[in-house]
Parts: sequence; C-alpha cells; structure tokens
Amino acid sequence: GGGGRSSSDALPQAASALPGSTGSGGRGVRVGRGGRGGRSGGGEAMDLAKQKELEERQCSERDEAARIKAEERTRKEAEEHVRAAAEEREKKRKNVIEVHERVTEAAHAFKTRAEQRAVNLSAATTRLDVNLKALDASIKKNEAQIKKMKMMSADKEKEILKGIREINMSKFLSECVDALVEAKIKSSDVPAMVNVVSAMHQSYVEVVKLLIPKLASVFTKMTPEAQTAESESDRKERLARRRATLRLLAELLVAGVYTDGSVLISALRDLIEQEHKAIFGDARTMLFTIVSGFVKYAGDDILDFPPQWKVDADALLGRLLARRQRMSATLTAEFTSSTYASPVDEMEVDAAEAGGQEPEGAAGENEKDEAAASAAAASAAAAAEASELAREDAEESANDDVLEALEADVAQLKSVLTPSVLTGEQRAQLRSVLISFYQATVKA
Repeated sequence: GGGGRSSSDALPQAASALPGSTGSGGRGVRVGRGGRGGRSGGGEAMDLAKQKELEERQCSERDEAARIKAEERTRKEAEEHVRAAAEEREKKRKNVIEVHERVTEAAHAFKTRAEQRAVNLSAATTRLDVNLKALDASIKKNEAQIKKMKMMSADKEKEILKGIREINMSKFLSECVDALVEAKIKSSDVPAMVNVVSAMHQSYVEVVKLLIPKLASVFTKMTPEAQTAESESDRKERLARRRATLRLLAELLVAGVYTDGSVLISALRDLIEQEHKAIFGDARTMLFTIVSGFVKYAGDDILDFPPQWKVDADALLGRLLARRQRMSATLTAEFTSSTYASPVDEMEVDAAEAGGQEPEGAAGENEKDEAAASAAAASAAAAAEASELAREDAEESANDDVLEALEADVAQLKSVLTPSVLTGEQRAQLRSVLISFYQATVKA
C-alpha cells in the first residue's frame, strides 16, 4: 500500500519537471516571470513616450505663455509710449499757450505804456488846449483834493483823477505835489501814482519841476548822527519808502513824465552806497531785495534786457524754425537726388540692347554696386538720426497752430518795441552800478 502512494506522488513531480510545464514548481514560476517581463518592457516604453509627450506639451505651453506675456508686455510698452507721447505733446502745447498769453499781456501793457508816454512827451503842446479857468478853483475843493492825495493809493486813483479833471489846482500846485510826495504808497500803488502824476503833468507845466527833485531828495544821505539815532522800525519804514520811490522814478521815466535818466541813476547809486554800510544785520538782505526788484521791473524798458516772455518765445520759435529748415533741406535733397535716368542714358541702353551688345558702362556695374553699398553703410547713422528727428518733428507738428499764432504776435510786438529810455552812456553807467553792487554783495 505504501509503494502505491509513493508512485502516485512521483507522477506530478515528474510532470512538473518537463519543459513548458505549467505546474506550480519553481521552474514553472520562472517561465511565468519571463512572460510578465515582456509585457512590463512594453509598458515602460509607452510610459516614456507619454512622459516625453507630456514634457513637450508642457514646454509648448510654457513657450506659449512666454509669448503671450511678451506680447502683453510689448502692448503695454506701446500703450505707455503712446500715452507718454500724448502727455508730452499736451505739455508742450500748454507751454506754448502759456507763453502766448504772456506775450499777449506784454503787448497790451506795452501799448498802454506807449500811448501814455506819447501823450506825456507831447504835453507841452496838448496842455495848451486845457481850459483851467472853466474848472472849480475853490479853496474847499482844493483842500479836499490835497487831503485825498496825502492818502494816495490804488483804491483812490479814480477819485483823485476825477478831481484833477474838475478842479483848478493852479494856486495849490505846490501843496498837491507835497501831498503826493508824502503819501505812504506801496509798490503796488505805483502804477496808480504814475497815472495821477501823468494827468497833472498834462495840465500843469510846473509839476515835473516841483515833483522830481522832491522825489530824488528821498535818497539824500543821512547824517551819521541821524543814522545812529534811527530805530529799527524807522529804518524799515524809510527803506519801504525808498523802495516805492525808486520804482516810481523808474516808471515816471518810462512814462515820459521826465526824460533825465541821470536822476534815476543817482537815486539808485545813493541808495546802494548808504544802505550797504548800514549797521543792522539784515540791511544788506533788504537792499538786495530792493535792487533785484528794480532789475526785474526796469530790465527791458531801462536796462534794455530781453524780457522773459521774449526769451521763452524765441526758444519755442527757434525749434519751429529749425523744423522748417530740416523740412526744406529734406525736400531739396529728395528733388536733387532723383534716381530717374536721363533720356540720353535710356536711348543708349535701348540701342545697345537692339544690337545685341552689352550697354556701355555695364561692365562697371559691380563697382557701382559696391560703391553704393559702401555709401549706404556710411549713411546709416545719419539716416537713423534723421528718422529720429522726423519722429520728433511729426510729434511737435501737432502744436503748429498755436506756435504759428505765437509767431505772428511776437513778430508784431517786436516790430513796435522801442529801445531803452536811457542813452547808451546812461545805460552803461546804470549797469556799472548794478554790477559793482552784486560783486560787493557776493564778496560779502
């Protein structure tokens, strides 16, 4: 019985030992692993292909995102450039308009001053037509007028001018002049004072003879004792009066009330000499303010300095002129460098082609091409510069309407401007006084 069992157990073992057996022995397991190994190798290849495809897709997506980002950046830069260019054009346009407004104001002021000066200079003739006997010469009216003149200010200008037209002040002229000299005017009141003095000058010949010496006496040198005894408040009041009187003398000279420029020069020189040696610490600062103000309001009419509106306008119009010159040069160059062949050259080429011959000069085409290429390379920088100028010209041309209007008004104003009211010698003296003052101030 035991032998039968042993025989039956040996059969499965023998069968499992046969090649290709699917039994559960170790060799059968090895065959199975080989089959699974083949399928795994195919899966790895597929995974690699998918991985490569994924990487390519991700790379493409990154490239597309970078391209979109670059395009967006380029678009924003272009928009920013357009916006900045528009802002710059608008800024330039506003600048032109602002300068034009100042030119218009200057033209109006000059016209007013020129008319007033012409009337004052001709007063010797025109005042003969004034019938003073027809005016009110009562003491009461004159005393009221004198009182108003002592309180002279821009607010009282119309009221005082009305009195000048209605009152005969011949017997009280000295008192009226004294009242005007004593009036505590500020610099802002000077234009009104000029109008009042002009009106009196146009009616009374004695006004200038009485008024100008008294105004000049404001700058009379003080004695050392008086300077020492002067308080700080008194000195400030005196300086304020001298500041206003200096401007009044300058404006009356420009207005043609008087014509002796030496009066103004002496007043400025005396003022500088006295105040520059003042004992108070801030005296030089106040003096510098007075002299700087004088240069500002007397610069163009007296010192013959170019006014600021003219400097600014000339700068703007200079660019317009340069742009016109470049445009003219470009048109001339395009006209003179025409590439059309002459009729004679065309006839020679046609004849040569008809005879089956090489056109005269064709052998040198290579040399010509080389020369043309060399010339083109040499002019590349100039072309780039010209292109940039053309771009700038195109942007600035947007303001041509306001520039041309400015040009017309400036030309009209320049045509009627008058030279300095001083002689050349007097102007040189006045400039010398100012230069000496500034040099001494800088050294101090």
